[in-house]
Amino acid sequence: MKGYEELDLYDRELEKETAKIEADPMLFSDDVFTIEPLEGEVGPHCSAEIKVFFKPREAQVYRKVAYCSISGRETRLPLHLTGEGLEPCLQLSSEELDMGKVLVGEAYSYEAMLVNKGAIDAPFELIPPTTARGSCFTFRPQQGIIPPSGLQPIQISFSSTSLGEFKEEFHFNVAECPKPVTLTIRGHVTGLSLHFSTGGLDFNDVSFGFPQTLSCHLINTSVVPITFHLRIPGDGQGQPSLRSSDQVKDNAHPSWEKGTLAPCQEKPMEFTITPSTGTIPSQGSQEIRVTLCSNDVGQYDCDMVLDVDGFGKEVLALCLKARCVVPELRLLFSTLDCGPCSAKVPCQKTLTLVNPSPLPGCYRVLPQRHQEAAALWYSSPKPCGIIQGHEAVEIPITVEVQAVGAPSIPVDIAVFGKETSPLQMRFMCTGKTPLVYASVNKINLGEIQAIQETSQTLQLCNQDLIPAAFRAEIDGKCWSIEPREGVVPAKAEVPVVVTANLGDTGRFEDSMKLFIENSLTSVIPIQAVGIGTTIAIDKPFAPKLNLEPQFNLVPCVFWFNVTNKGRQFQRLYWGTEGFSPFRQRHPLPALCVTKGKNASQRHTTPVFKLRPRSMNLQPGETMELVLEGFSSTVQDVEEKLVCETVVKPEITKKEIIKTKVTCKFISPAVQISSKAITFRVEKHPDDVLTLQYKPLSLKNTCCLPFHLLLDLEQPFLICDADHQPLPAGAQPVKMEAGQELHLSIGFNPAYEKDPISWVAEKTMKIQLVEHPHEEEITVRGEVYFPNLRIPTKALDFGCIANGAKQVRSLEMTNCSPIPAHYHWSFRVNSKEYLTGFIPSPPRFRPQPQMARFGCVECGRYSRRYFRPGSVREPAKAPEAAQDSSQQSSHSANCLETEQNSSEESSDSENFLETEWDSSEESSDSEGSLETEDDSPEQSPHPENSLETKQDSSQKSSHSEASPEAKVPPSTAAGPRSSVETKGSGQSAEAEAPGFRAEEVFGVQPVSGVLQPGKSQQVPFTFFGHANIIARVTALCRVEGGPTYEVELRGETSVLTYHLSIEEINCGLQLFNEVTRAEVTLRNDEKVGFTYVVQSPSTGTADKPLPGVLMVLPSTASIEPGKEQVLKLYYLPGVPGVFCRTFQVQVGHLKPVEISLKGEAIFAGICLDLPWSIRGSEKYERLLKQAKEKLKKDKQDKKVSVWRKARIRKRHAKGPGIVANTWLRMEMEQMLIKENALELQPTLISRPPEDTVFNKSIPQKLVKVELPEYILDMGTVVQGYSKSCTVKITNTWRYPVAVQANERALRDTGFSIYLEPVEFLIYGTSKRFQVNFASANLPVGKVDVLLPIKVEKGPTLHIRLRATVIQLLLSLSRNRLQFPDVQVGQCWCETVRLYNWFNAPCEWFLTVNKLAKKVDKRLTPAVRQKELQAAKDDSRVFQWKAREGTLYGREWCDLQIQFSPLEEKSYKTELKINVRGNSQLLVLHISGQGLEPRLEFSPTEIKLGAVLPCGPELERTVVVKNPCEFPIEFYSLEFDEEYREEEKILRTLEEFGDRTAVVMPPRAVGEKLPPEVLEYYEKWKKMEALGQEMFKHKEESGEDNAALQESIRLLKDMVDECDRPIRQAVRRYLDTNPVVEELKAQMPRGIAIIVYGTPRTGKTRAAAALSKYYSAACLSLAEVVTEAMSDERSSAGRRARELCVEAARQQRARREQMPGKKGAEAKKTQPSPGDKASQKTLSAGHQSTSATKDKASDKPQMAAVSCATAPAPQRLTILTRAGRKEEKRKCWSCVLPEELLVEIISERLQLSDCYKGVVFDGLETLFASSLASSLLCVLKAVSNRPHIHVVNIFQDSEFWKGRRIAAREKRANPRRRCSGQQN
Repeated sequence: MKGYEELDLYDRELEKETAKIEADPMLFSDDVFTIEPLEGEVGPHCSAEIKVFFKPREAQVYRKVAYCSISGRETRLPLHLTGEGLEPCLQLSSEELDMGKVLVGEAYSYEAMLVNKGAIDAPFELIPPTTARGSCFTFRPQQGIIPPSGLQPIQISFSSTSLGEFKEEFHFNVAECPKPVTLTIRGHVTGLSLHFSTGGLDFNDVSFGFPQTLSCHLINTSVVPITFHLRIPGDGQGQPSLRSSDQVKDNAHPSWEKGTLAPCQEKPMEFTITPSTGTIPSQGSQEIRVTLCSNDVGQYDCDMVLDVDGFGKEVLALCLKARCVVPELRLLFSTLDCGPCSAKVPCQKTLTLVNPSPLPGCYRVLPQRHQEAAALWYSSPKPCGIIQGHEAVEIPITVEVQAVGAPSIPVDIAVFGKETSPLQMRFMCTGKTPLVYASVNKINLGEIQAIQETSQTLQLCNQDLIPAAFRAEIDGKCWSIEPREGVVPAKAEVPVVVTANLGDTGRFEDSMKLFIENSLTSVIPIQAVGIGTTIAIDKPFAPKLNLEPQFNLVPCVFWFNVTNKGRQFQRLYWGTEGFSPFRQRHPLPALCVTKGKNASQRHTTPVFKLRPRSMNLQPGETMELVLEGFSSTVQDVEEKLVCETVVKPEITKKEIIKTKVTCKFISPAVQISSKAITFRVEKHPDDVLTLQYKPLSLKNTCCLPFHLLLDLEQPFLICDADHQPLPAGAQPVKMEAGQELHLSIGFNPAYEKDPISWVAEKTMKIQLVEHPHEEEITVRGEVYFPNLRIPTKALDFGCIANGAKQVRSLEMTNCSPIPAHYHWSFRVNSKEYLTGFIPSPPRFRPQPQMARFGCVECGRYSRRYFRPGSVREPAKAPEAAQDSSQQSSHSANCLETEQNSSEESSDSENFLETEWDSSEESSDSEGSLETEDDSPEQSPHPENSLETKQDSSQKSSHSEASPEAKVPPSTAAGPRSSVETKGSGQSAEAEAPGFRAEEVFGVQPVSGVLQPGKSQQVPFTFFGHANIIARVTALCRVEGGPTYEVELRGETSVLTYHLSIEEINCGLQLFNEVTRAEVTLRNDEKVGFTYVVQSPSTGTADKPLPGVLMVLPSTASIEPGKEQVLKLYYLPGVPGVFCRTFQVQVGHLKPVEISLKGEAIFAGICLDLPWSIRGSEKYERLLKQAKEKLKKDKQDKKVSVWRKARIRKRHAKGPGIVANTWLRMEMEQMLIKENALELQPTLISRPPEDTVFNKSIPQKLVKVELPEYILDMGTVVQGYSKSCTVKITNTWRYPVAVQANERALRDTGFSIYLEPVEFLIYGTSKRFQVNFASANLPVGKVDVLLPIKVEKGPTLHIRLRATVIQLLLSLSRNRLQFPDVQVGQCWCETVRLYNWFNAPCEWFLTVNKLAKKVDKRLTPAVRQKELQAAKDDSRVFQWKAREGTLYGREWCDLQIQFSPLEEKSYKTELKINVRGNSQLLVLHISGQGLEPRLEFSPTEIKLGAVLPCGPELERTVVVKNPCEFPIEFYSLEFDEEYREEEKILRTLEEFGDRTAVVMPPRAVGEKLPPEVLEYYEKWKKMEALGQEMFKHKEESGEDNAALQESIRLLKDMVDECDRPIRQAVRRYLDTNPVVEELKAQMPRGIAIIVYGTPRTGKTRAAAALSKYYSAACLSLAEVVTEAMSDERSSAGRRARELCVEAARQQRARREQMPGKKGAEAKKTQPSPGDKASQKTLSAGHQSTSATKDKASDKPQMAAVSCATAPAPQRLTILTRAGRKEEKRKCWSCVLPEELLVEIISERLQLSDCYKGVVFDGLETLFASSLASSLLCVLKAVSNRPHIHVVNIFQDSEFWKGRRIAAREKRANPRRRCSGQQN
């Protein structure tokens, strides 16, 4: 029983567990993999997206299987999930850092690299060190996140104060990584060990002003390098001491006076230390050379002290001793006798100076004082010199005697450094006179031509031994002597030329005086006789004058100047030989005389005539002589011109000039290819009319050139050979002799717009500018269309009975040569109903607006006739009345005719209108004609009325002259009659009958073809329906031809009167043009009436008053059946909306009011360019008003769409620029409105009879001066072009025509492509391009004004600007000085080329070989060697790139290599040529070659006789190296290492095809580069394997595959590795600091320094100068703070560290107690006798040694006097490292000058300082004084060629005036306020 109970219990538990399992959905669950969604539904043919998420917990591989159970499927779908969890993998690039030996107290920086080699981000953090040595290290950053494959540099800083070796480990924790990353750092901290090689330097005795040098060595036994500074505290601080070598060069130095030194303010600097500063490596030494140049006689005993960076000042001292003396110089003789000398002739002598002392001395021969008054002058070509100890010197002296006698004079000789009087010597000399005489005693020139030069020569002989000066004089003006003065050499002759130019005929006598210096004066008589004439002509005239060929019938004129060069008055008579001189002078024939008439006439007068006939010439007077020639015929002319003269007192004539004149007169001849040109065009319907051309050639067949003027009227054109029309107003065409001009004549068959046959015949005139000859060519053009001739234009059927029918015919003829296809149709104009007819109420449909039918032309009108019942009753409501009037007006059926006023026949003057009742339209009107309807939709009901269509092809006689063609009437008025006043009660419910035109009129045949020349009768039928008035236009359309109109009229009923319109909407109209409209008043009754326009205007139709509506005629009588057209004229005068009304009273009826409304606008455009209104008060006022209106419109939500138009941003900047389109439109409208309002009083006040009013008045209304548009093209490189697209937009609602005046851009470089725009509608735009070509323009600014004409609108102006510049490269430096290079080595330097422009610049290199002069006296072999050496100079300098292209803002490096061939100095010039620029860049290159040399002693060894197997003989050879560098030498025969190296180098491929290969330089004893040795080892292995394989093949006869594979792999390794020499060079360049990348220097622009006292305006002056020169404006304080904020600037970081240190010291001072401060001050105050401690005292000095050690770790502060240094101030510096910004607070301090210069120099490297830099003031917190800051700025800008300093100061008077002005300015507002209150 118990077993059953337990079993039952088990069953229940099993059932529970089974239920739980069945209830469990068994969904997938896992901690690593997650699936979403776990369950769902998927529809048929659908898909579902399942997402699987993987989240690993450890770094391992996870695998899982998920099963998907699908309903209806037995098996589940498995999904295998696999994922791998990764941990961060962070490694160091180097796990250990060996710092080596470092110096205690110095700061060192290192860098370690963290690399993330994992696939996920690696966060890291530094574990802070706990050891004392670890605290000396600083790591930045200490934490961060490194992305996969990323790098993170770690900056490590180290500075230790304790000595000894160390090894520290630093750990970085990595997230999710159990093991940290460890970095091990080891090193050794050492101290300082330094000493001199000697205990002192003793110069002994030194000569005054002679430098002496001693040397010693400074030895560094420390394990770290040290930086030292040497100085001598006891030395002077002034200028360097004077040297004797400088005194010899400068003999005018004031120190030579009285043998003493010139007094100076400061003691000179007499000691020079070389080097004074430097760095000594560990265990190294430095040679120190001390030079003493004494300028103080006495003993020297001082110390040279040593300062070491980081350790302190005066670490060591070296004693210096010396004694300065002046040697005693003596003269060998006290007097010098020069003997006899010629006066004023220099004589060379010498004097002897002796130096008995062992020291050298310096002397100078002092210049002679009061030389002008002395009788004896002396000087020395070498007055200064140096005399060595125990030597004698001969000094050259030049002596010159000034007068005859025996003078003497003392000579002073000064000794440099001697305080006593100079040495003296006396000179003595005796002077004598020269002996000179002339070769002739008298000069007789005989008979010579007047006014012509004749010469004779005499000789001056000097018999003396000295040269003699002479001077010759003569009183007469007609004589000249050459030379007038000079010197006759000793024992020589000098020729003197005497020239006579007689001004008249007759005898001339005179005398010449000859003065000899220091000798007697001689007189030589001169005589001559003048013959011939004294009349001179300026041009070749006699004896023959050949003139060039001339045209006949054209006078030729020649001008000559005749001058009387004689001394007497002369009267000249001119004439022609063979013609009487007293014959009356005939005037020149007229130019119109023909050649034939003059050919038959004989010459009764000469062809050439002279005027004036006679001349009265005073002496020296000049008159103009005119030679005129004229021939009416073609001939060769030869005539003789004669000139006779009468010279007072004679009375007879004398012939003096006779000239033969020859000339050929010709006639111009033009050869024309054709005298008549004919065009014939037949226009068929499918043809297109194009321009027709025919050739024409003109040839000049005469021998003279001439200019042609061609004239031909439209429709013909004169074109060139390429069918391009010649421009209008072209210049005359010049035709050279024999030249042929090829033209073409064009004919435009589409010139006439109407398709009517026409013929044009014009005459082309060819005129000559130089001749009255004229040619004519007949040009004829014929154009034929299919045309008909219809004799009548109207058929009036009159009035017929109701229901009757009438037929009339007209004749139609084809008058064209083309068959005419015609088609007849009807156009309905109007129709009316009888007065008593009551139509049925029509259905309502909107009336079509007249605007749909086109423009209303003059003489045409739209009329609608109404029945009386359709007129609204007075008692109706306004709405009902309006509906009734609309229904009645739309239901009226009328036929309306179009009248052609220009072609109206005589029988259609009075047209008839008949009212008729409509009958219902029959359904069987199959033969009816198609009727043209103007309504846009066809009514489906036959009762719909026929509406009017106006044919745009038909021209009215008034349409061209009347602007009312553009006024669409909007509202038509109904008929007015007496029924209205009587209140007729007829019903308006009957529908009005309607008839089509085909039911009223008929024509047969409707269409057909009429052959050329044939005629045809066309019958028309009028069907008289009841009570109608019909007026229909029959249209005959010809295919390809015009449309002919025949007006058909007929009536059958009585008439009513009608007013065509009551409200006229003109729409948009120009405010400066008269608006015209028409209102037709027709008498429909049988009784005439009179109408009156109330309040008529006083103006006339031609001269309406602005703003006043005028109606003409104002009153008239209208007969029955007639109509009167009321013409309306209105001139708005001002833009804006207008509405004018007038009243017309007909008879006794109530006046009818007619209104005219519209909007007056003006034609205008807008450009997408800004306006410039700078300096115009008027424009600024309007701009303010426009902005206020814009603000108001914004509030009213009326902002114009044009306000948002875009304007070029680069043009929309600056003051006075208006870029908003809406503002410009508003300003433009305001300007035009103001101009119109100013003109209105003038127009209104003019009298009615004034006829001045014409078409110019509309132009005056729009002649407004608008602001200029600005288009600045910027800078354009010369030879390049720039273009810009400008958009023209019609912002007003009136179509405009635009045309630009391109002639204003001629020769300016600007050009535009804008075709004339004839029709630019509202809202549309037209773009045109503005080009600027700078090829033919000079460098500079271009400014031109381009007008753009708007037809019927104001003229716009565009101000075009551009600046032309030249392409030019810049060099980083202009001179390249290579250091001394050994032969066999090379040195590379880099020069950078810059292109600062935006245009590409092509460049190429040329070498300017310096010409080397070779002495011609050398032997050929030596000379050839010199020439070869000169050629080799150019090969030592090599460069890779020889040409290239630099694009805008690019640069390239030019590497230059120097390889000397021998020990000499090399120089060359490298020219950089820029294409398109003649200016060259010259790079001066120089270098010095050093050649290794060895000296062997002895040079030859003789061993003598040696026995075989005897003892060895040895000889010693001494090898000496005279060079300053070590030399390694070896024997080519016995050196095994050399042979081994040669073997290694032969394995390299670089030596296979080259004679020389560049390798790193080898030090003495150094082996080949390790890369070469490594390559050689691989090569040996490959060779060994090859030998082994060869040996194996010989032994076994088979190849070893393994060996072959090894050889192949090894060979691939050797081939794939880089060339060993290339690796070695790359390694050498990476480690050599000399070849660091060259920092490019900026181009050297202008530099300006502006400084002055406060409040003088120097900041404004600096800003103005910066703007003028386009230079950067800098402030020293801003430059320093920007550098300190820049982490990339090393100088800025150093300055920031100094400021941080200053802040630390300032904080330390504040923390001290007041008592402690006083005690500290007493303790640190040095004793008066301690000079060294006084000089080393600085602001940062402290007493204890421990403090000194701590301070040595920080940057040293500059020692500055507290009296001059500025007070420190707080600074906040913002630094940025990556994305983090850090603010640092510090105090300002005085920076070292070198650091400040470096900061300023770095700032000047930026691009904004390219053109120049302006410094705003010199005040700064970082310099000790203004002088210090000025010195720093000058050092920074020293490489710039133009440096200017501007000092701005103001005196007390200026400040007084400024205070008075400020006081008055404060008082003026009070006065104005009081005035306003009053």
